[in-house]
Amino acid sequence: PKNWVSKAYKLRLVCQHPPAPHPVGEAYALRKDAKWWVTINPWLNRLIEFLKFSVPMGKAIEALYDINALDVK
Repeated sequence: PKNWVSKAYKLRLVCQHPPAPHPVGEAYALRKDAKWWVTINPWLNRLIEFLKFSVPMGKAIEALYDINALDVK
């Protein structure tokens, strides 16, 4: 979805006690404003750049690593 971060969501706690699950208390709003996204944006960009390089590197190391070589009986 294009605007999944701008939608407002509600989190509601649910009690599992018998006779049946039922909502407890008021729902919590889970929407962050635009200022928060502007603040977190540089961190998210660094995280994405890190993952671009670390995931392929991890796969290359995995290809070289023989898991059966460490099979201790």
